[in-house]
Amino acid sequence: MRDVRLKRAIIAAALFAALLWMIQIAGTMMALPLDLLGIRPGAPAGLHGVLTAPLMHGSFIHLLANTPPLLVLGPAMLYGFPRAARIALPTIWLGAGLHDSRSTTALARLRELDRGCSSRPSEPPQVVLVSPPIPSRSRVQ
Repeated sequence: MRDVRLKRAIIAAALFAALLWMIQIAGTMMALPLDLLGIRPGAPAGLHGVLTAPLMHGSFIHLLANTPPLLVLGPAMLYGFPRAARIALPTIWLGAGLHDSRSTTALARLRELDRGCSSRPSEPPQVVLVSPPIPSRSRVQ
């Protein structure tokens, strides 16, 4: 029974990765306007992007960087935590879409501000994530 669950988890992750690659390849080969599936800040018509934005990737490098974690962590979650995956995956999906919505809006505002301050094209802001220090347990001897 466990072997069947593991195979299903691996196949599901592989099929999802294949779908992402097919979208990227089709968009590139046919010059499809995939940006229309992203979130458009301030436009009610762009709300569908909350659901479709997690399928979009900025480049093949971006997709290539996301594929190995998907192929490793996807089956690990589906196999190791099947009940939690039912809640976590839709939450992560919607969270990614909503986060993209907020970051896209913030980036657009930064670019507008930057255009007024300089004549050179703006660059995306660099983000540094800092985690709090992890307390170490002192060993009592």
